[in-house]
Amino acid sequence: MRPRNRSTVCLPPSTQLFMRSQTRERAYEGRYEVTGTHIEYWDDTGFTADGEFIDDVLHHAGMILYRQ
Repeated sequence: MRPRNRSTVCLPPSTQLFMRSQTRERAYEGRYEVTGTHIEYWDDTGFTADGEFIDDVLHHAGMILYRQ
């Protein structure tokens, strides 16, 4: 999924999470869990976050991420 600032959040079926930035292929790694339309993330820095899928669009921390 990609927010407008061109960072990429990859959510493969394995539930391993990785985020790419414009300067790093794997900026962060971690895991995620989806329950219904709710998603929770835990990354390798100890950061945690969550979001909601609304009409197949992820709303997270004030960002809107679209499926590629």
